[in-house]
Amino acid sequence: MQIWRIATAVTSALVLAAVSAPPAGAGVLQPETPSRVRESGPTDAGSGLAPSVPTGRVDLMAVQQALNQAVAAGVPGIAYLIRDGTRTTVLTSGEANVATHRPMTAKDRFRTASIAKTYLAAIVLQLEAEHRLNLDAPVGRWLPGLLPDGDKITARQLLGHTSGLFDYAEDPRFNYLTDPLRVWDPVDLVRLGTSHPLLFVPGTDFTYSNTGYIVLGLLVERITGQKLEQVFDRRILRPLSLRDTYFATGPAIRGRHARGYTVDATGLRDITRIDASNVWAAGALIATVGDVATFFRALLDGRVLPARQLAEMKQFRDLGDGFGYGLGLMRQQYPCAVVLGHTGGGLGVSTDSAQTIDGARQAVVFANTEAIPEAAYQWFQRAAELTFCGSRPPLGSRYAFGQITAVPQRVGLPIHRYRGRDLHRQHE
Repeated sequence: MQIWRIATAVTSALVLAAVSAPPAGAGVLQPETPSRVRESGPTDAGSGLAPSVPTGRVDLMAVQQALNQAVAAGVPGIAYLIRDGTRTTVLTSGEANVATHRPMTAKDRFRTASIAKTYLAAIVLQLEAEHRLNLDAPVGRWLPGLLPDGDKITARQLLGHTSGLFDYAEDPRFNYLTDPLRVWDPVDLVRLGTSHPLLFVPGTDFTYSNTGYIVLGLLVERITGQKLEQVFDRRILRPLSLRDTYFATGPAIRGRHARGYTVDATGLRDITRIDASNVWAAGALIATVGDVATFFRALLDGRVLPARQLAEMKQFRDLGDGFGYGLGLMRQQYPCAVVLGHTGGGLGVSTDSAQTIDGARQAVVFANTEAIPEAAYQWFQRAAELTFCGSRPPLGSRYAFGQITAVPQRVGLPIHRYRGRDLHRQHE
């Protein structure tokens, strides 16, 4: 079973205790307006933009039009947060619930999918900063017997997807679409992965593996002596006041939330109720676009990790096409800027979070489908280019809107646009 995903489809407690509160208005979304555009912060032009980033404002109307076109091409609903200097705006389009036709809003919660990996990576690096974990020591030291090759695989390799562990989501015995309410023990997910041989000698290559992040979740629980949801809450969510974020432990999503959809032979299918144990440490976080933006801004501003650990997170392995993967963090090179963040997909959603390296611009994208129609994909790409480059590129003939009748599906959104075999696969 192959999970839909963009990228195929985480300091010490004292440091976090001293984290300053987010700037006024950060992650706080204003009430809906008729145009369904929400803004916070001053309206004057932002300052301090790097030369590689356009100094003018993002054309919000052009981005809104692109999102509307993506919905017209088959995406049920979209929430798109843009931070441009000191101005934060959330654009929405389409429906959070196609059965009731409730419109998407900025306050809708959603499954973040693999975006949660960055949160877990931050926790692992906090433990390193506290000298409770050596990233380069075999994980078998803490989890004896869990991995057949536990004496060869390190936490650093798990964080960077260089362990060689087979992805349990690719095992045919795992299928959240046919058995969404099955409750998985994390150890059983690991065993699905380790029932296959290592794909390569640990540390010598790269392949995206959800199995590795399940192992990291078990590692965090072993070291801290706490349930993973408690660790997320104490180390990340409460210190950053992420009140609309929580680590899910069942099939339901608390509070106001968007439904999640897939596409099968019958058309659009609601798959919102999926037990969180299907992904656990690899993607069980629930959040809003505002909370995701607050977390990544704090992380990349140095308010979550000490400088040494943040630098480790940013040691990227070059994977081609301007794409790199660090320790739970992605890098994408644009002609005009470099963005850092993470993507997610599956569980009825497609998600992406990206921020320029100078912190001047940021985007968080949520679409409530794991199957992005090919005709819609180009419009997400246009929105990303408008956000980070300020350009209005002409539509390419290959994906021209309205010319595709079979509507092949893509995974995820194009802020991080890597097309490598191991990071982007068609759903089977």
